[in-house]
Amino acid sequence: MQAIPLGFFLFLAELAAGGLIVTTILDWDGEVSAGFLFLNGTFLLGFLALGIWLRTVLPAGRMVDYAAARPSLSAEVWVWSLVALLAAAQLLCIRIDRRRVGRGMGVLVIAASLAAIGTSSAAYGSPASGAAPLAATLLAGALALGAVWSGMMLGHWYLVTPLLAPRPLLRLNGGMAALAVVQGALAVWALLTGGVDDAVSWLFWLRIGVGIAIPIALALPIWRTARVRSMMSATGLLYVALGMVLSGEIIAKSLFFLTGIPI
Repeated sequence: MQAIPLGFFLFLAELAAGGLIVTTILDWDGEVSAGFLFLNGTFLLGFLALGIWLRTVLPAGRMVDYAAARPSLSAEVWVWSLVALLAAAQLLCIRIDRRRVGRGMGVLVIAASLAAIGTSSAAYGSPASGAAPLAATLLAGALALGAVWSGMMLGHWYLVTPLLAPRPLLRLNGGMAALAVVQGALAVWALLTGGVDDAVSWLFWLRIGVGIAIPIALALPIWRTARVRSMMSATGLLYVALGMVLSGEIIAKSLFFLTGIPI
């Protein structure tokens, strides 16, 4: 139970990493403005900075006994700090209209984010299951968070830029739905291979219902409203989807540190 605050750090790191990856992909796609990319990236960098600060004040080695001697635990803050540094450089390039250089920095941000997710997975992966299942769930969660957060932000951007093509929002919505399906498959795999204790099974099903099933159900009405350019309605639905995905990921991290089962 005392390690659950580390779950909030992982949640913030997931949100930032996934959002920065999605921001880089949107930049390469070339259909959204530099203003949106900078605004979105600034929020995400703020989340990452908050997460890094939280991790530095938490005695992770004492909170997770089995991870105390792992080198990855000591390297974790430094690797995530590198992600923040590269992301800041990327945003600066976007701000000063050096998009080509910014896209190159974005590739480095993606590489560093993947390395950071791998480092955290190696730090906290349970002795029974190892780092790979946790890495898979962290990556899927990061991308799901990044897609739905960026979709919500882009929905607001359409309200002030009505001539923007709906294609980027439709792609983000499709990505959110696809990643929710992947997360559902990972959760079923975890249930079949590791099982869930009856005392916390309600948390497992709450995570499935809130964080996976509802976002999948919302994907179709979001797609329909965005396709007919009813962006205010689509943005409202994206707010609901964002709340569900955020809640689901927080529940998932709490459940992991309670049971050691990554979902």
